[in-house]
Formats: sequence, C-alpha cells, structure tokens
Amino acid sequence: MKRWAIALVLVLAGCSNKASETKADAAAAAVPKDSGVPLDTISDESEREKYVSANLEVTGLDVGPDLKPGDDGGVVNVGGLFKVAGLVTNKGERAVKNAQITVSVLDASGKVIGTYFHDVVGNKRLAPGEQRPFKFAIPEKKEYAGKFTFTLR
Repeated sequence: MKRWAIALVLVLAGCSNKASETKADAAAAAVPKDSGVPLDTISDESEREKYVSANLEVTGLDVGPDLKPGDDGGVVNVGGLFKVAGLVTNKGERAVKNAQITVSVLDASGKVIGTYFHDVVGNKRLAPGEQRPFKFAIPEKKEYAGKFTFTLR
C-alpha cells in the first residue's frame, strides 16, 4: 500500500509539472535533438525565400549620413560612411533565421551607383510577430541623390 501511495504522489507531481509548462518549454521541446533548430523555423532555402517575400516587412528604412554624438553635445558626420537603418517585422506564422536586404543607392538620374547586402535579422531567429531594428554602414557616395531601392529575400 505504501509503494502504491508513493507511486501515486510521484505521478501527480509529474502531472503538475506538465500543467505549468511555458511556451518557452514547448518551443524547446519542439527542437529536434539532431538539428538544434525549432520546428517552426524555416530551414529550406526556397521555402524561406518565398516566406520572407510574403511575410516580412521593412519599415522606416533610411539611407543617409552616419552620425554620431559630438564632443559639444551635437552630432557629427562619420566621414566616408552612410548608414542604412530600419525595422523588420515578421507578420507570418513561422520563424526565420535570415533575411537579406539588398539596397541600391541611386544618383539624380536614377542610375544605380552602389548595391549592398545585409542580413537584417542578424542570423538570429525572428519569431512570428517579432520586430527587430537593424543598422549597417555602407560607403558614402558623393553622387547619392537621396534615392534608393531595396528588396528583401
């Protein structure tokens, strides 16, 4: 009888642990032991490209002089560099681990004078609904007329 009671207590204790399982625990449990990648993260390249095109959104994209705080409390231009900054949002139902932005800067006539690539999620998992700011530097172009195009893949 004592063994049966002890077994019942152990079973009930195990059940109470299951009830308190968090989303993080569930996500960790969804990680296959051999790959280390959660099941909701897209790993197939062609599937990832389609998903990124359809579900990731870049907002607030800005290309311009890279500024830093100056000694006098103002800002100074970091000579020779432009910054590219924005916010990427995953509006879909799956996670991605990389999403490459291609930014082309244009001169006054619309001619491409430079094309640059950057992983805007930083090779870190971007979960559904998650947003992540990004910023990277590119060489300054004297011919830059404030125009640019971009694609996300």
